[in-house]
Amino acid sequence: MVFWGGGGGGARAPDGGSQASLDALWNKLNSVPLEPSSYYGSSIQLQAMIAVTGNHWLP
Repeated sequence: MVFWGGGGGGARAPDGGSQASLDALWNKLNSVPLEPSSYYGSSIQLQAMIAVTGNHWLP
């Protein structure tokens, strides 16, 4: 899952032409459940989901 989520930052380019890529990435991230036994993997997946949706804090 780490490999799928890492490309989300680049797909969030403001040109608007990458919405299909963002939708596909979101569907992929959302289809894999977070596993409580995998702290590292679940943390990276959740951070990628937050970044893809743009719901992160900008200092």
